Amino acid sequence: MPLPAAIPSVSTPLTPPQPDRNFPINTRVYFWASPGEVMYGTVDSADHASDGSLILKVRDDQGKLCSFPEEALTKVE
Repeated sequence: MPLPAAIPSVSTPLTPPQPDRNFPINTRVYFWASPGEVMYGTVDSADHASDGSLILKVRDDQGKLCSFPEEALTKVE
């Protein structure tokens, strides 16, 4: 029985996730807090959820680091 043909090795360079062009690092954003209060912060970094969606890490104006799907944020204009 012949051996199977070699499967070519494919390597994809690992690059850290980047926010899309709508929310680059240091972008000012706002979001709604649970009691219905508007909170402001700055995009600190980005990550991908297991489903591939972009999660942005935002440092709010009180210094707390929070994570949000990009759809939950609005750019301060």
